[in-house]
Parts: sequence; C-alpha cells; structure tokens
Amino acid sequence: MTGAPNFSGQTAIPIEQYDSLTAALQPVLSAATEHVAWKHTVNSLTRLMGADSGLGMEVYSNSRAQARASHSMPMRLDEPFPFAPDSQAAYVVDSEQVVVSACMESETRFVPGSILLRSGIRSSMSQRFELGTDTWGTLGVFWTEPRPATQAELATFALFVRLAGWTIRQLREHDSLEHQAKRDTLTRVWTRAIALEKLSELVDSGQAPTVLMVDLDRFKNINDEIGHWAGDAVLSTVASRINRTVPVGQIVGRLGGDEFIVVLNGDEHHENLRIASAIIGAVEESISLDHRVVSVSASVGMAETIPGDDSASLIRRADQAMYAAKKAGRGQIQVAEKPVHASTLPPTPKIVSLHSEDYCDLSLVEDAIAGLRVLTVPVVSASTGELDAYQTVVRGPRGSRLEDSATLYAEAATFGRLAELELAAKQQAFALPVPPGKSLVISVDPLLITDTDWFDQLHSIWKASGETQQIVAAITEDAAVRSPGRILAAAERIRSLGWKLSIEGVGGRKQALTALRLFRPEVVSVDVTLLHKRNVGHRFHVSATIAAYRQSQPIKVVAQRVDTEAHVTVAGQIDADLIQGRLLGRPAPPTDLPSVLELPSESWPQCFGSDKAARVATETELSSIRRYVESEAFTSDSIIVTSLPAQEPLADEMVSQYVALARRCGFVGLVGDSVATYPGQTGDIRLAEIASDDSQIGQWKIAVISPTKSIALVAQMLPPQSSSHQSLGPQYRYQLLTDPEEVVGIAQDLLRHF
Repeated sequence: MTGAPNFSGQTAIPIEQYDSLTAALQPVLSAATEHVAWKHTVNSLTRLMGADSGLGMEVYSNSRAQARASHSMPMRLDEPFPFAPDSQAAYVVDSEQVVVSACMESETRFVPGSILLRSGIRSSMSQRFELGTDTWGTLGVFWTEPRPATQAELATFALFVRLAGWTIRQLREHDSLEHQAKRDTLTRVWTRAIALEKLSELVDSGQAPTVLMVDLDRFKNINDEIGHWAGDAVLSTVASRINRTVPVGQIVGRLGGDEFIVVLNGDEHHENLRIASAIIGAVEESISLDHRVVSVSASVGMAETIPGDDSASLIRRADQAMYAAKKAGRGQIQVAEKPVHASTLPPTPKIVSLHSEDYCDLSLVEDAIAGLRVLTVPVVSASTGELDAYQTVVRGPRGSRLEDSATLYAEAATFGRLAELELAAKQQAFALPVPPGKSLVISVDPLLITDTDWFDQLHSIWKASGETQQIVAAITEDAAVRSPGRILAAAERIRSLGWKLSIEGVGGRKQALTALRLFRPEVVSVDVTLLHKRNVGHRFHVSATIAAYRQSQPIKVVAQRVDTEAHVTVAGQIDADLIQGRLLGRPAPPTDLPSVLELPSESWPQCFGSDKAARVATETELSSIRRYVESEAFTSDSIIVTSLPAQEPLADEMVSQYVALARRCGFVGLVGDSVATYPGQTGDIRLAEIASDDSQIGQWKIAVISPTKSIALVAQMLPPQSSSHQSLGPQYRYQLLTDPEEVVGIAQDLLRHF
C-alpha cells in the first residue's frame, strides 16, 4: 500500500471552501471499489467546481488512455484509445501543476481534442495523479464558455485531485491483491477452486446454469514443437478470447492444463449453443508468437441443469460431452443428454417439449404451421441503397407463444413436424410478390433437402409456383462445417432447380472459409457481428480469403446483421456488395419495402465509395493488417519485400520482426530513404536506400510471394483534414491485394532496388 498523500507545497484554500470540499469528497472517500470511486470523483468534482462536464481517465506510457468515468461527456468508458504527443492529455500528464485553459480555441500549448470542441467545450481545468508504474490518472472539468481560474479554485481543485487520486490508488491496490488471490496466475481467469465455488453458489440458490467444458485441440503439439513458453502464451490468449466472447457477468475459469470452464447463468438452449460456437470461433483465430503464427481449436461439452443436479453432476456430464466432442473431431460441440424423469412430466399423457419453460403440445405446433407468416427483410446495394433481394423471415401466428422463429422451429423439430413447417414456409415464400429482376433468399435445411421424398415435394411446390422467381438458397456456415458431404449433395440439388447457393453466417469458423472453394457458393453472407469484436487480424484474414475467392468466380458478398454504425465499418472492410440488417428496417411484406432505401449512415460513403478496393484504417488497425500480411511469409520459398514511407525511420520492433522473418524466408527486403542509417544489427535483412522523392516512397507497400500464396498491402496516410475521427489518431487509406499478377507487379517494382 502506498502512504498517505503528500501535501507539501499545497496552496492553502479559503476557509469557506472547506465545507463544500469535505462534502464533495465524502462519497469518494467512502467508496468500496475503484470503479465506484472514479464515478463519485468525477461527479463530485464537476459539481464542486460548477463545471458543465467532467472526465476521469487512466493514461499509459504508450500514448494510450481509457476513460474511467464521465459527467455529461460523450465518451465510451473503459475502451483504450490512442492520443497524440501534442494532445491535451499528453500535456496534462507531463505537467506537475493544474493545467488551466481559459480559452481552448486560442490554445497554443497543445491541440484540444476534437471531441471536446465538438461538444462545445471552451475552457478546462485538469491535473494528473499517479496510479502506478508508468500509469497516471487525470481528472478534468470543462465549461462551455471561456473562463479564467481564480487562485482559490486552483487550490481547491488541486487538493481534491490529490485526495481523490490517493483514494483511487489505495482501492486499486486493495482490489488487485484480493483479485490476484482468486485468479489463475497465467490466464487471469478464475482459479479452479473459485470457479467451482461460484458454480455451486448458483446451483444451491435454485438457479439453472449451463456448464461449458472447453478443452483445446492439439495444444500439446505447441508445447512439444515450439516450447512451453509458447504454450503459456497460447493459454493466456485463449483465456482472454473466451472472456471477451461470453456475456458480461458469466463465469470463466481454468480447471488446469488446457481445460477451461464457462458457466452461463441461463438455460436458453439456442443462445448457449451460439455462445459455445462463438467460443470455438474465437479460439480458432490465428495467434502470433515471436514472429510465428499458430492456431488451435477447441472441443466443447455443454451440460444444462436438470432436476436433481448438483455442481458435481453438471461438471461430470459436461466433461463426458466434451470427450464425445473430441471423438467427433476437433472444433466440435457436444450437448450432454438431458434425461427425462417421470416426475418432471405433467399428469396428462401429452407430448412434452423440453425446449422452453412452458409446455407445448402437438396441436399448438400444427396450429402454428397452419397460421405461419413469411415476411421479408431488404438486402440492398452497399453503394446505392437499391433493393437487390428479399430475404425471407418465418414467423408463427401473431401473439402466439410460437411467434418467434427460433422457438417455432425448435418445437417443430421436437414434435417431428420440421419437414411440414419447412414445406409450408417455402410454399408461402414462392407465392410472394417479388418484383422481376430481384432475388428471393430462402433458408434450407441440408438434412431435409437431401431427403429424396422431401425434395420431391419441394420440387412439386416450386413447379406449381410457376418457377418464376430468382431463388438463392442459404445454408449456414455451421452446417457446412459439421456436414460437408451433406452440403455437397445439397448444393447439387439446389442447383438442379436453377437456384443459387449462399453460405450464411461466415466469419465465425475458419473451416468455413476453406470450404468456400469446395461448395463454390454464388453468394457469401458474412455475419458482421462475428467480426466486430474479433481481433483485427482475423477480420482481415476473412477479407483476404473472400477476396481470393472472388478471383475464382463472380460472387456477391453480403454483410449480414448490420445493426449499428460500427457494423457498417466492418461491412466496408470485407468489401461487401450488399447489406442486410436492422439498420435498414424490420421484417415486412415485400410490397411494403421501397425499391431504394435511404442509407442511414454518414460513414457509408467512406466505406463504400467508388473505389471499392480502397478502405480506411486507423494506425493501430493498419499495424494489425501489416502483421497479418507478414505472417503469410513462413516458409523458405517465401519472398517478402517492404517499402517505408518517406522519412519513416526503422523501428526496433520492425527490425526484430524482420530479422526473425529472414531466418525462415528466402528473401526479406526493406526499401526506404533512411534504412541505411539504422544503428542496430539487421541480421539477414536486405536493405535498399532510395531517394526520398522516388515514386516508391510515398506509401507503405508490403508484398509476400511464395509458390502457393500472393498477398500485398498498399497504404497511404490521409491528410488530417480528411479524417472524420481525429480522436482515433492518423488514418490510412489501404488496399489488401490477393490477385497474383498485382502482387507480383508490386514486388517487382520494389525488388528492382536490390
């Protein structure tokens, strides 16, 4: 624990200010946790100083910061963001005294943040306080009018910051010690004992948790082939990804070795399956280790609570299911059998579904099929908003307990009426008034379409409709991964009807990306929600794979589930041709949808401009893309050559990385106007010094070529006035190229300098 705050040199404050200062500090000093202390600190300080808004931040030595608490300030909390060396945050951290800006518009000491100026802020008062090694806290209050500060205000502000900062630091140290005792030292998730204790508490309190047992596949190979240091790094990364994937407030623990436990406090079967699948997808993302790239997968066993379960029986059934998943092949999910006890059934001898909390009988399912509705959602051009296709959405009768599509299909499967439901839905879909030239997207079940009797009935319904519509039959990515043979058979039948094939939900599993060339879909539908929170490298791996697939045949790429502004950016990064999601409207009959939709996002032109191949990325994102491209050079027959922008010095980190690349690649070269002046060792890297006005020097260029791979990155910094998000730092317009001729051309231009 750190000592009491040092008040030496503290300017005395007027006696009349002590009462208000003491009252403002009271909730801060009595806070039980650091999070609460931050919140009370910012709110109390803002009121104490009579300010319009306030902000508390944690600032790190690597020019990054996180907003910890705000008062009337449009900031996202606890999300790291970069700040420039000439920013207000940097100036405050470098200053020991209170920093006052009486008129920010005329400020010359630093560049005021664009968020502050856009919020109408005209003056401020800020000060740092120490949080830990190379870590500072900053507290600031802001006014919408220019105003100087009095000596009394400066003294009051400084004393408050010193006391509040000391309190926050004490709480952090206390929380850290308590936290560390309960966390696995390597992965920082709960220890085995704590995770099992928390599970027992849930079960004993009468709740019905679901347990996921997660075991890594082929993890031993990493320890054996690379070393235990690599295994530790993989475990730490995997734990972080699992934590990121599960909903906030759920339990993640390490049982030992490469086995993790996830406890979901909810018994919604389909949602828990979705989370389990998302965990596998997150684990399968590539992991960079000391200039090497490795990947692992995971097998997941899932056990849902049944009457009479205790924590031990839940874990036992989840563990058995996990081993069954491993036997079925890597990257699989196995749900533990859920035995039905006679005591759990109602007294009447009717069929009972276990898919929902309420009982459902066969007649209710048949009534829902008879009264089902088929609506559509728009699929529009990403560049013009013109409606391209109608995607069908099946709903049960309005107001019925089976109105929701997922519940309807689950109950129909339980009572053996899935085939009837699907035929009824397709019959309605074929009768929809879809305008000529527009496609109708329908979902198909591979198990049904490969059933000869069901397919014959579907074919009859299609013929009776007049076969006039342009049909796109969609199969989910998950089905493609589980049953590739069945998908191949389903694709043949789909195309025999003159329909096109779509693979939906792409983005979660790497196997599905490889499967694109096997199934050769005419439409690739990417679920942007699966990419939005994933690491940038995985996002651009998906983008590069789809770009390479485009070269083999003409396809359309659909960005699915575009529900927020952030999803729009992801859709742009995957070069989506079409957009579908709640941002464009809710399900409705085709006649209620306009032929052209107004694109609601201001960022649309930036993502989907006339130059579709060029995209915009922050400096952090560009670094991740660069590392992804460089990771493709991993064999002795690979060539990698890179040009640096004008006056871009060689960074130690890049040299270290390229030295490692040179150990395993046939040729590694760096081109720049200042590479020859690098003072350190460059190993087997080939360096080529060129003039600063050379045509090659204006951009980042990285080309990787091997007998089987071609990929290149071309990027150029945008002028500051062209950046719509200055708070994100420098931005770059970039292209990710996979066409072999284009990549070879870039490599040839650079190799001429060697």
